[in-house]
Amino acid sequence: MTGCRITTIVASEIRIAYGLEKYYDHPRNIRYIEIKRPREKEFVVAENLILAEHTLTPLHDIDKEVNPADSSEWLSGDSDEEPAYLADYQKPKEHPAVDIQVGEAASKPITFQDMVNKLINIDTRDNAIKVILDYISQYVENIIFLVTSDSEAKAWNAKCKGIEYGSISDLKISFGGPSAFLTVKNSEQPYYGEITSFQFDEDFLSKIGRKRPLTVYLVPIMVKTKMVSILYIDNGNKAIPSERIAEINSMIEKLSIVFEILVLKKKAEAKK
Repeated sequence: MTGCRITTIVASEIRIAYGLEKYYDHPRNIRYIEIKRPREKEFVVAENLILAEHTLTPLHDIDKEVNPADSSEWLSGDSDEEPAYLADYQKPKEHPAVDIQVGEAASKPITFQDMVNKLINIDTRDNAIKVILDYISQYVENIIFLVTSDSEAKAWNAKCKGIEYGSISDLKISFGGPSAFLTVKNSEQPYYGEITSFQFDEDFLSKIGRKRPLTVYLVPIMVKTKMVSILYIDNGNKAIPSERIAEINSMIEKLSIVFEILVLKKKAEAKK
């Protein structure tokens, strides 16, 4: 009917609300989500700071705080406005010992609610990432958490079937040419489907020592309006369970909030 090629894109409600405000000056509503948990004083303070920030800071001002052209600040931590949770990722990596090797899923399955409860009470970035990897790895073969900059994505933690993390700890994916990863970086939207045959994607598969998976799911992780990392997921020669896709999307939104809370808590502690 339109005479045009139609591209379908799935976006979360909050992303659509941000877009309407940014491009059409349509103010987004503040939504409060009640989470049953122990109301620790310091958590409540950090949570209120986020609500206040989202309430009082216009979206265009947030964009100024995190300029996509200055993504190196998110890795170096040299900015006056300390970048979100990646501020110290250029320091020598000191991964928790438990994350170094790939292990089997715990004998007792981790439920979605278990994962949410752990995120609520999380104390560090690495532990938050580990909670996500532990849960998703119950249902897929490979999951890699990648930190992004303007030019590349670097592996930070992973759970891959039959692969020790140390063997891919130096994994880097260049954004220098066409790839599924570059598509996610430029669109800031998830990618689900076959991994492309572009050379950069072929190089990635070669580096992790894997045959071409049936499907992959690449999910950008946002802090405020800035993409700071990508979650790579595949299930080998099997499809990623469709019922897990919605759970993964929900987890990523919660993870973004956790990262913001941890940053605010760190800033609050620094001012004491």
